[in-house]
Amino acid sequence: MIRTADEINGTFYNPRVRSFYEVHLTANRELPHGNQTAIVPDVGFGVSMLNVTNEVDTHTPYNWTSSGTTYTSYFLTDYADNNIVFSPLFRLGVTLYPDHLVSLRFDAAYIGYANTATSLCQSFDLGFTGMLYRTLLQVRL
Repeated sequence: MIRTADEINGTFYNPRVRSFYEVHLTANRELPHGNQTAIVPDVGFGVSMLNVTNEVDTHTPYNWTSSGTTYTSYFLTDYADNNIVFSPLFRLGVTLYPDHLVSLRFDAAYIGYANTATSLCQSFDLGFTGMLYRTLLQVRL
């Protein structure tokens, strides 16, 4: 893996994620233990989709001579692609007062996206892996 603005054989690479958005789809199951009215744990499993735009800028210096003076110029290339990648989604949460008019929900989910970009035969790992934390306020109508 190459870090941002690394140099390989005189060429400087600047890989980055330009923009992204996520969409999640889960199946949820409450895990009540007896007659619980205050706190109900739940679990979910599903899939998450990431639409991401990757960009890689490269700067390759080259030298040329004119009238005995050596000059340095740069050959610039830009690479951009748009990818759609998927990840499994594992979620654990609790709902406070689920039978009331207003309830509060906390949950945490794990996701891991593989995301690679290639420019001038160099590959870059621009993937995302981590935890997603949410707090939701639910109002029943």
